[in-house]
Formats: sequence, C-alpha cells, structure tokens
Amino acid sequence: MKSSLPSLLLAVAIVMAVITAVPQGAPAFDHDYRQYAPLVTSSQRPTPQEFQNGFGSSTDSHARLTRLVPTATGVAATVKFTSHQSPSASPTGTSCTSWRITLFLQPHGGGYRIGPAAPGYHAHFRAC
Repeated sequence: MKSSLPSLLLAVAIVMAVITAVPQGAPAFDHDYRQYAPLVTSSQRPTPQEFQNGFGSSTDSHARLTRLVPTATGVAATVKFTSHQSPSASPTGTSCTSWRITLFLQPHGGGYRIGPAAPGYHAHFRAC
C-alpha cells in the first residue's frame, strides 16, 4: 500500500489516541475503554473486562512513536514506552517494564484502526 503524508498523519493521530487511552502517569481508574475501543478492529477489540484486566494496574510514561512503515495492508507503527504496574501483571514480574511494540494499523473510513499483528510478531520488553 502506498501511503501519502496525510494518511501517515492519520496513522500518527491513531497511535497518539491509543497512547492517551492508557494515560501517561494517571491512576488505573482513568483508563478509558470508551476512548480505546473504537481504535481497534472488532476482531481485536477486548471486552471492557479484558481491557481492565490488561491495563488495570498499569500507568505508562515516556511513550514515543519511533517508526511508521507502510505495509501491504496499512501502516506499521512502532512505539516505545515504559509501563509501571503490579509485578503480577508484568511479563517480567517487575513493577517497571520497558516496551517496544508495533501497532498494525488498517484503513478504516477516513482513518485507521488497530488490526491483527503480522504473523510471527512479538512485542519486545525488558525489566526497567
């Protein structure tokens, strides 16, 4: 898929909306499912309970978009951030995790939604 500057800017807007749905430095109760849900394709959208279970104890900081790459089905957006969460909710078993994830964005209407990950994709993470 050939991406123009306007479509890449729309992709950036979606990534920024995702980042703000799990607030930077905000308490867990501020997580906004109503803001997050429309940003994700229906096949990838968690239930409100799954969203709370996945992000309930997490606050994120230092989020930054590091790469946008056009793909055959949309745009791959790589984001780096740090999460602070209950150690039991972390893949590292720690209260601080550094992440590098890629969101695979698919065109939807006049913008993008987060779609399924590419085959074989795995997020990168390590304890802080």
